[in-house]
Amino acid sequence: MSNLPAELDFVTNKSASPERMNLAMAALDLRLRTLESYKPNFDALLAQIQQVGLDRLNTALLPVYNELVSIANLGAIFVATSAPSVTVATGNVPFVIDASLAQQFAPAQWLVAMSADAGVVMAGHVVSYVRATGTLTINVSNAFGAGAHGNWTIFPTVPPLLTAQAIDGGTLDGQPGTVIQHKRTLLGTAPTALADGEFAIDEHGALLWWKDYQGNLHSLPLLAGLANTLATLDATGLVPLSQLPHGVANTLATLDSGGHLPLNQLPAALQGAMTYIGTWDASANNPALVSGAGTKGYLYRVNNAGTTPLDGITQWNVGDMAVFNGTVWNKWDGISNEVLSVAGRTGNVTLALADLLDSTAVGRALGSAASVAVQRVLLNIDQATMVNDANQAITNAMEAVVWTAITAPRTGTLPSAASMNQGQTVYIFDESGACSQNNTITLTANGADTINGASSYVLNYANASVALMRVSSTKWTVSSVGSAPTAPIGRNLLINGGFDSDQRYGGTLVSTPGYLCDMWNNSTSGAGVYSAQVVADAPPGLRNSLKTTVTTAVASPGATEVYQLFTAVEGVNIAKLKWGLASGRTVTLSFWVKASVAGTYGLCIGNGGGTQCYTATYVVTTANVWQYATIVIPGATAGTWASDTTAGLRLIFDLGSGSNSNGTAGAWATTTTYARRTAASVRLISTAGATHQVTGCQIELGSYATEFEYIPVDRLTLACMRYYWKGQCNIQGYATTSGRVKSSISHPPMRATPAGNWSMNSQGNVSSVGLELAANGSALWLIPSATGDAYYNATITLDASL
Repeated sequence: MSNLPAELDFVTNKSASPERMNLAMAALDLRLRTLESYKPNFDALLAQIQQVGLDRLNTALLPVYNELVSIANLGAIFVATSAPSVTVATGNVPFVIDASLAQQFAPAQWLVAMSADAGVVMAGHVVSYVRATGTLTINVSNAFGAGAHGNWTIFPTVPPLLTAQAIDGGTLDGQPGTVIQHKRTLLGTAPTALADGEFAIDEHGALLWWKDYQGNLHSLPLLAGLANTLATLDATGLVPLSQLPHGVANTLATLDSGGHLPLNQLPAALQGAMTYIGTWDASANNPALVSGAGTKGYLYRVNNAGTTPLDGITQWNVGDMAVFNGTVWNKWDGISNEVLSVAGRTGNVTLALADLLDSTAVGRALGSAASVAVQRVLLNIDQATMVNDANQAITNAMEAVVWTAITAPRTGTLPSAASMNQGQTVYIFDESGACSQNNTITLTANGADTINGASSYVLNYANASVALMRVSSTKWTVSSVGSAPTAPIGRNLLINGGFDSDQRYGGTLVSTPGYLCDMWNNSTSGAGVYSAQVVADAPPGLRNSLKTTVTTAVASPGATEVYQLFTAVEGVNIAKLKWGLASGRTVTLSFWVKASVAGTYGLCIGNGGGTQCYTATYVVTTANVWQYATIVIPGATAGTWASDTTAGLRLIFDLGSGSNSNGTAGAWATTTTYARRTAASVRLISTAGATHQVTGCQIELGSYATEFEYIPVDRLTLACMRYYWKGQCNIQGYATTSGRVKSSISHPPMRATPAGNWSMNSQGNVSSVGLELAANGSALWLIPSATGDAYYNATITLDASL
């Protein structure tokens, strides 16, 4: 044991007192942290401690013994060797190690250097390490031995704790120590007088504080506060509850987070007392209660009435109490005057005026009120303002405005949207049943405010109703509309607004100006190019849409350039609009739109000649998301509107036309060209790859939009064939070269005499082929090359488009 520190010999001295032995063991624990290479010596030390007997050790020192066992099991960890002779000293000492080693040494890392000569050891921290030369400089703080020695082995360790200050009723850093039960000394606060590497212990070996070599102060709960060690005291000098047995039988009781004893820690005799748990939804059974099961005394209050069965009880009203008595659930009625029947009758009770015994004027007036409307006022129900055949200024205090009589067009002027709360709603009703296309109720926005993007909103059918919601300081929106009478068919003036018929291309891509599918056309007059196609992409309830994609962009279209998507309505189908007359009727345009470029887009509705035009805008708020648009268009009172089989009305979606197409939104204008857009409208043609899709296009009479009119596909196809027909025709027969064979083409009546074309599929003995065209019936004929049988099969197209 000659190479062991003095503490090792002292610990194994059986004649030493337990107190001094504990002190030495505590110091030894910290010294051994810097001498982990002494594994053979540790083995000898552990053997001697075992000979002394663990019963001689203070219970609190068992962790020291366990740590010695752990160190003994580690073995030596050799990481580098240094052959040159080095002189034992403190301070910076250079070593030269094998530069080929992969080991890295970090600054401030603690190392132990041992010479092959017995008892020669130096310990300290790394100052620098140059891997290229193998030069390692260690700032040595502990040195054992003297002189120059060679064959050094260097390995890592932990920072040592070098010195101790024992406290026994004296002072450390000016603080008095206090002996507690002759076991350990307690310092009230952390000492600051400790130097780096120093620690404070009491006379019994209990470690109190230590400071590492970075100047950080630590308390050491190593020998106290853990299982099988000493208990620690809190700031008041008492043992904390966490270190005492509690919460189980024959120990201390604990409190819950609310400062109360938990039910499971009360005697069984007290556990039957009622405990309010919370509310219970008797409709959804939440929380779930089960018949015959529960905790005795648990009580719930019903917050949602229902019929959940609990031990034979099926009627639960708000305010009732459900309590479990240990066997079944009981109910306490929460409504003291609950009545389930009157004179044996349940349900509605009809009372005569004589049955009302009321001493108040309001009560008597209610019984004798002349009408429901008067009763509503007396009862202060819905704060409705009744209007008798007059105009009405609507204030922000009105919840509902009801017209009880109408004999002429009437106006309701809305308050400023800025004076209303966000989401506040005003309800408008026609209670008279006299509202009509002639006797309308026109709701007018205040100042620059808008209703669904327009300055007014018109009710024009009997018993009309609408809810107007304030959505911004300048905008109202129609949040709901009462059911309006609609025609069973023919409500939508547009044909193929859902793009379900495509005789021409069958859904293939079209890259040239002209018709894209049945009834829908496009035109360009500049360098920009786009393609279009009917695609199976639409919002719920619709199947297809017409998708336009820009393939060649134009950053700044010229003034006269036109890029547009449009459809036309035959004049005979718009006669009912009375456009061009002072009594021109209002229509509503609605459609679904999705575009890759967000912003405000332009469109217009005009007559067939392009001399009358109404410009409007719609907003795509989010790119690539389907959005629904509605635009109310007042009836045109000027211009010439065809009522024959020519184009009476055109709907045009602008895709980025030049400045000659600019107009003013929300107004009719006399023009020489269609005002398809406003100056601020999006130019889709300026963005390569941009897309624009529409579907569910509908124009209908009235100032509100109804659901898209679905036409059965057979009727839709027949309607489209009035303007374009495509089919097969086969001719076969005997003729001379001076005669001919003719076959009728079975097509429905068309709008006008069509233009015809054909492509041959097969033929035999044919000299020439031709078409006879008429709106009500056409034919294909052939002249044979030689007298005899001849045949010809062809695909025919007939075009009478607008």
